[in-house]
This record gives sequence, C-alpha cells and structure tokens, in this order.
Amino acid sequence: MNITRQEILEKIKNNDCGYFSQMYHEGIWRNEYDGLKLKELWEINWGDGNDWNVAFKIVDFDIDVLLEGWYSSHGDSEFNTVSIGIPFEFKETRYRAATLSDLRDMKIDEILG
Repeated sequence: MNITRQEILEKIKNNDCGYFSQMYHEGIWRNEYDGLKLKELWEINWGDGNDWNVAFKIVDFDIDVLLEGWYSSHGDSEFNTVSIGIPFEFKETRYRAATLSDLRDMKIDEILG
C-alpha cells in the first residue's frame, strides 16, 4: 500500500476527482488499486449527457467514496465532485396498470370502509 488513510482524506477534502476516478476506472473491476482493497457499493447512470454517481468502499481504511459527475456514451464522461459517502434509504412510489382484481379489491374496500 503506497498511500495512507490521511492522504486519502486529504485527497477527498481537496476534491481530487482525477485520483478517485482513476482508482474507480482502473481498480474497481479487480477490487484492488495501488495495494488497496476496493468494493463497489452503488452506481446510477441516467444515460448520455446526464448525472452519473458512483460509490465504492476503500476497504482497508473503511472509507466510502462518492463520485458525482456526468456520463457520456461518446467517452467524455467526467466526475467533478468527490466526497465521503454515507448510505441512505430511498423510497420511491411507482405505478402499474390496475388489473380487474385490483379494481374489484378497491371497490370492496370502498364499500366496507
């Protein structure tokens, strides 16, 4: 291992996106970079020209790194913010087409309610 925990934290504080982008691109697929063990935690990419967020753990130092930027399918993707990441639960309400059974159940609830 060629870097210390304190150096990692300084790189985050200084928003050294290049270092962590390289760490992600070169190391995450093999779960290792420069002697540090890595673990991919989360990624969301809204497609060409949109937000791209990546979270990974530097296992040796128990630091979760969050990279935020934008994605391009033409190869000019870029991360512009790096920070310590923390997990949170995200709840989303979605919709589907109602079936006849769903509608019947809704009507029963309305009658009994």
